[in-house]
Amino acid sequence: MMADKQNMIEKCNEINNLHEETQKKAREFEEERRKFEEMKKKFFANVQQKGGNMGDLKDEVDLKVFYTGQKSGSTELTPMKKVKMHENEIYAMAEAYQGDVIATCGGDGFIKFYDPARTTPFLSLKSPQKGQVMTAISFGFDNDLFVSGSADKLVYIWSISTQRLKSTLVGHADRVSSVCFVKDMTRIVSGSHDRSIKIWDVAKGCISKTIMCGSSCNSVKVTGDKTRIISGHYDGSVKVYSTKTGELIRAFKDLHEASITSVVLDFEGNLVLTSSKDNTLKMIDLRMEKALNYSFRHDEYFNPLEYNTVCFANYGQSVAAGSSDGKLFLWDPETGKLQHILNGGNKGGITGTCYSIISGNLYTSDASGNIVVWS
Repeated sequence: MMADKQNMIEKCNEINNLHEETQKKAREFEEERRKFEEMKKKFFANVQQKGGNMGDLKDEVDLKVFYTGQKSGSTELTPMKKVKMHENEIYAMAEAYQGDVIATCGGDGFIKFYDPARTTPFLSLKSPQKGQVMTAISFGFDNDLFVSGSADKLVYIWSISTQRLKSTLVGHADRVSSVCFVKDMTRIVSGSHDRSIKIWDVAKGCISKTIMCGSSCNSVKVTGDKTRIISGHYDGSVKVYSTKTGELIRAFKDLHEASITSVVLDFEGNLVLTSSKDNTLKMIDLRMEKALNYSFRHDEYFNPLEYNTVCFANYGQSVAAGSSDGKLFLWDPETGKLQHILNGGNKGGITGTCYSIISGNLYTSDASGNIVVWS
């Protein structure tokens, strides 16, 4: 008898929960319907003002945008500048913190530097190991030091002012895919295909901590408060580690259905933007410790590269990603809705994006060795 009563209570709870969920969906549907009706009235009024009729509506409205938020085609746009940086594919791109230098590393084995003010490359550095290429690069906060990771398993620290290699860090067992300085400049974090993340002591030139993360690490970033490492992995997961202890703080398992190609922090350090070979971008809110319930995607956006990087652009008002066909996609970070598709800049597939908050310029790199400057 008691068991029957308990079952009845559980059934009632299920019904109540279902009812609440149905009511919630109904309210959401009603809100969408209201917005739809408001938009429709505006479109009809626009047609009537131009002396048209209902049949003209198809010429005034892109129906794909109206119903799905996805634009039907791309906009041909001439960028501010296109600069030939490398003989072939660009693997990584980074901006100095004062916004006055853009660095790229390519398949030709060079690291090259571009001055946005002079709009010209001004420095080239060759990989110390013959036949090897740099696969990752990041600037220090002093605007002089920078660190690079290589296919030869090494991490290099360089100086722009002296144009020389300062030190070589040995410890990884496979290609180094991502590098970055901790803000105090005393430590460097690197991620590798050897399934480890290493924290390096810059002054001593040695490993201070090794984190075994279980899956190849394609991208690492350190939060501005120096307390957390954010990493993106081959298995589609994002992990958060302590820079002090190396302990796992939080794991977002199966965030993507394929390998993550980059993780990037927003300007305030609260949001993590991820990109993946599953052709989507996603967002994690570090304050709530949860992934947001929408993705950035489009039928024409494809990302087949392990190292394709994305970024926040337009002072945080857009999310930017480049596709394998050379198109640049911009989405609204708060809704996931598409803002623009830009075409006409890059030749071949886009391999990365980088935004300068100083100049307001957006940079894209491609498989032909170019960087393109968008205003």
